[in-house]
Amino acid sequence: MDENKATNTNPESGAGEKTFSQDDVNRIVGERLAAEKRKGEAALAEREQQLAQRELLLTAKEKLTESGLPVE
Repeated sequence: MDENKATNTNPESGAGEKTFSQDDVNRIVGERLAAEKRKGEAALAEREQQLAQRELLLTAKEKLTESGLPVE
């Protein structure tokens, strides 16, 4: 028996039940992991952008305060 092929050994378990080879399972899991990784990277990039914007705003307020100008 080929180790990479999944087989339905119980004929009563459901006619027409789809089986996947190990290569199919590996590919599907790999695709899902890659998609989750992209989501995580996108969320991290967005968070970094928000933090950079907050830092710039804080720096601008500090400069205005040092110059004696109103922060508003």
